[in-house]
Amino acid sequence: MATFSQSTVDKGSDSFTDFCCSPCKEHNFDQWAEFYCTNCQKCYCAKCINLHSQLFGKHVTYGRGDTSKWPVFIDVFTVKGYDVGIASDSSSCHITAVCVLSHDQILVADNANECVKLLDLQYQVVGHCDLYTHPRDMCLITPSEVAVTVNKDKTHEVQFVSVNVGQLVKGMKLQFQHECYGIAHDQKDLYLTTGTALYKYSMSGDLLNKLYEKTSGKHSGNFMMDISRYYLECINIFSTL
Repeated sequence: MATFSQSTVDKGSDSFTDFCCSPCKEHNFDQWAEFYCTNCQKCYCAKCINLHSQLFGKHVTYGRGDTSKWPVFIDVFTVKGYDVGIASDSSSCHITAVCVLSHDQILVADNANECVKLLDLQYQVVGHCDLYTHPRDMCLITPSEVAVTVNKDKTHEVQFVSVNVGQLVKGMKLQFQHECYGIAHDQKDLYLTTGTALYKYSMSGDLLNKLYEKTSGKHSGNFMMDISRYYLECINIFSTL
């Protein structure tokens, strides 16, 4: 699940905004971010940016000197403060991922109701797309397209969803033999976490590499839920390179 943390402190008529490191926040540790990655749409502290750079050397990042290029983040915690339910929902909403598209549009993955919802900037639902199984995570592919991991029982897929003239349209679907939890996109490749491993795939679903696998301890569906957790899990590995 892609997450951001943002705090705002009013100073008279001005507003001062700061951000926490996304991977550190996932581990319940508040560390100020020093960099923002436009590809990942995440913030990183000095320690985590080093791990990120080793994996994604071609990503564009901006430091504190270029905070004007850091967008205003809308995260899972922000959306949870609003009612994004619709008449066809069968359960209370459980938002597991958020992506901000172009044209001031927001996509949220509603795990409980097995769908993706399109919101406007007032957090009003203006469209939805049924997935028929639980969405776990979501990443931006283009300014108008996302890839969503859906995972339940024997269903392990990545469903591409695009926004066309305000309507959500399902596109290509990739099927896998392993669990699909976290997802990230880099250039022409997809990165999928399974709960215990991280895989690199082509956009057509061809396996390119298994980058990491946790072989000890109990299986956890929350383990490495997104690519950021992988960075922290692999600190010892990269420190030996």
